[in-house]
Amino acid sequence: MEDMNNIEQLLEKYYNGETSLEEERKLQLYFQTQDVPEKYQQEKRMFSWYYRKRKESEVPGLTERLSQLID
Repeated sequence: MEDMNNIEQLLEKYYNGETSLEEERKLQLYFQTQDVPEKYQQEKRMFSWYYRKRKESEVPGLTERLSQLID
């Protein structure tokens, strides 16, 4: 995932609205865990914000409670 060509391709797909959720999570993870070249600092801030918001909105135990209600 650290290959910059792969990151650049994923970013291009992202900006074209063509990424899957998994690909977007890969971008989020990359921008959270890697030293990012200067030209991608804006993307680092953006994906870091998305990552934090996703973590803030997670409700502990929600999946289990929903499964119990469905059963």
